[in-house]
Amino acid sequence: MIRKTLIATAVASAFVASPALAQVQGPSSSKTPYVTPTAPGWSVTSIITVGDAALNGYKMVGIPDGLGAYDNGPNSDTFTVLMNHELGDTQGVARAHGSKGAFVSEWVINKTTLQVVSGQDLVQSAANVYTGGLGGSYTSGTTSFARLCSADLPAVSAFYNAKTNKGTQTRIFMNGEENGDGGRAFGFVATGSNKGKVYELPYLGKFSWENSVANPYSGDKTVVIGLDDSTPGQVYVYQGTKTNSGLDIDKAGLTNGTLAGIKVNVAAAQGGASGNLEQGQINGSFTTVGVDTTVSGAIQQTDSRSAGVTEFARPEDGYWADAKTFYLSPPVPITTVCWSPRCANRAAVQAVLQRSGRCGGLRQRHGHNGQGCRHVGRLRRRHRPFLRQHGGR
Repeated sequence: MIRKTLIATAVASAFVASPALAQVQGPSSSKTPYVTPTAPGWSVTSIITVGDAALNGYKMVGIPDGLGAYDNGPNSDTFTVLMNHELGDTQGVARAHGSKGAFVSEWVINKTTLQVVSGQDLVQSAANVYTGGLGGSYTSGTTSFARLCSADLPAVSAFYNAKTNKGTQTRIFMNGEENGDGGRAFGFVATGSNKGKVYELPYLGKFSWENSVANPYSGDKTVVIGLDDSTPGQVYVYQGTKTNSGLDIDKAGLTNGTLAGIKVNVAAAQGGASGNLEQGQINGSFTTVGVDTTVSGAIQQTDSRSAGVTEFARPEDGYWADAKTFYLSPPVPITTVCWSPRCANRAAVQAVLQRSGRCGGLRQRHGHNGQGCRHVGRLRRRHRPFLRQHGGR
């Protein structure tokens, strides 16, 4: 979980920005940026801050977290930002979908001035909320979302194969509840004729969701990595098949697949000493273990542990570097999960950045949510084959 109190954008200029101009307060923000650029030619502009309003009067509220953005087209002077608000299920006021708690907001922003033109709740009605979903059976009506954390707005190619025309080109904002074993996965329809509808995605599993990250190179298949941000937590792989019928989520392949947990070969990775990879370097092969998604989240967790699904130190977020390589970022260490002939045994796990203790990796933690970790926020820039710290202090 990252708590952001403003949206900021970093842009490169054709000229070298002076230190006085490196941080720019945008026309809709009451605060200057919290990030300081260090590279010549770059500036950072704050777009909007908690408590600020768009031109239509809609206010940004806490606790902003996962984001997604898309261009509104070459003939539009705006782009759209989608934002998770990581509230508990009893916090805040009742939103447009009918309940208190977490929600997703939508912001339309001018490309040139970065003024926030409008904002609104993405889901505008309780009738647009669909929960359940096992066997295609959904219940329409409001629900209290709990702690929607990180998010993924996958590339169109994650849910649409242009070569076969299978899938959907509708953008689906992916997230889940960081709310213990019962956390639910969701897909928020962000564009198209069904924009503003949200569907529970039960076949992706129930756990303490940090993020669900879809593979943009998956062809007719749909592959989503699920990250269980608990102590310890597992990493899950969902695989479905794109179709040309049904709901947007059906076409995207999010309703017909199976779930498996990653099981590292501990004997190769740690000499067989432990099945918990919170400590030490991870280098080894892995297999996957099927998970029954028709049972409760608590049973899924029990079954995963019984089957030896590997327990990482709070796996939080990740990125698909290519079709078969996923960078995993728990607090420690940063790890690659690789399905490729160039990987050992064609399925390998390897640490690429190691730090001692829980207070590592790319995430910022402090206070009661940081399990005693000091403030260790950093920005990093990835260079092959290393990760380099950039501008952290």
